[in-house]
Amino acid sequence: MKLEGVSKVMRIAIVGMGHIGRRHFEMINGIEFFQLVAICDVDEERIMQWRGVNQYNDISVMLSAEDVDIVVIATPHHLHFEQTMMCLQRRVHVIVEKPMALKTDEARKMIEYSRQCECKLWVVKQNRFNTPVFALDHLIKSGKLGKIYFIEAHVLWNRNDKYYTASSWRGKLKEEGGALYTHASHFIDLMVEWGGEVVAANGFCTRRQQMIETEDLGSANLVFSSGALGSVQWTTLAHQKNFEGSIAVVGEKGTVKIGGPYLNQFDHWSVEGYPLPGINWGEDVQDEFNLYQDFGGNHIKVYYAILHELISGKKLSVDGMDGIKSIAAIEKIYSNIQTIA
Repeated sequence: MKLEGVSKVMRIAIVGMGHIGRRHFEMINGIEFFQLVAICDVDEERIMQWRGVNQYNDISVMLSAEDVDIVVIATPHHLHFEQTMMCLQRRVHVIVEKPMALKTDEARKMIEYSRQCECKLWVVKQNRFNTPVFALDHLIKSGKLGKIYFIEAHVLWNRNDKYYTASSWRGKLKEEGGALYTHASHFIDLMVEWGGEVVAANGFCTRRQQMIETEDLGSANLVFSSGALGSVQWTTLAHQKNFEGSIAVVGEKGTVKIGGPYLNQFDHWSVEGYPLPGINWGEDVQDEFNLYQDFGGNHIKVYYAILHELISGKKLSVDGMDGIKSIAAIEKIYSNIQTIA
């Protein structure tokens, strides 16, 4: 398969038609260079509502029957590794939802096998394309914030009983892995992108209220390979609705906090010599970002980044090597914090 350019419409299949799978369905159908040809879910009633595409309840059968270029894995976390490997064995590119796997050794095998198969392995990290996140990323990597001293994330969300009973795998230790994988994964991804590998961690987690196997409350202190310190607090016990999802970065030349419902607004901006963005961030940054500005919804930005990569060969999306970093960080945190009653 040609990787450096799109010489035909890319045929796509989705595995997993829950909430996230349905979002992928909508995004793919809105891009003329992609054609959704098949969907797969073990729940036959769930997929019967989707017309115009071939329907399967077994991924092996689908892979044998369909000629696809890309498969989207939007299933429960514990299935990501096995299903991705099945697709790669068929020499098919894979877009896998976060987390790409629940263990670093699984993620590493996925990366290694994708290279052997000469297939692309993309990981969905849609919040990287948020305008404030994009701007802060540029600020940090261009050196305008100077040396990074501290990175703090707050994930104070509400997940009620209905959320956990709606799917059999949510809140289960082996299937979900923990709240960091599900609810704080995007925040951890950005923290390690800006601070480097998590080299030390300590803290506590617990289950205070919800009838689940995983924690519903946690707090951890971190040390990154860059020398920066970090802190992450997470809970699913916020009263009635999500309260806060934020990242604050303290650097040598400024302090920035991104908040809003989904990391989509600046709550604080104080940077030496640089006003709050919105005027001009340089032609190189602005031109590249123009690719996404006219499209609403973060998942669509992921697809346009993938399309841009296939056409130009320039990497704008998150690949397996990026995705494994947050898995390693979460493993480090869980293995070094104490579970209390």
